[in-house]
Amino acid sequence: MRTIIIELDGPQGAFNVREGDKHTLGVTWDEMLGMVAAMTVPQRVVGSGPYALRTDAEWEEWRQAIKSRAEDDDFREVR
Repeated sequence: MRTIIIELDGPQGAFNVREGDKHTLGVTWDEMLGMVAAMTVPQRVVGSGPYALRTDAEWEEWRQAIKSRAEDDDFREVR
């Protein structure tokens, strides 16, 4: 059995979709629904989900990669 958790993230109404220690980052309502649908339909039909599911450490690596590729100081403060 799989457990998929949907979290409401902040007052702006962004969602996190979580499975185990992996999660999305602040997707919108329709993106959340699409992600859950993609996660629950057999992979032979849709492949992997449309949004990344990463651990906190993987999200931090992703942020650091964006910062290191930034050519403009405006992008160096990615959270």
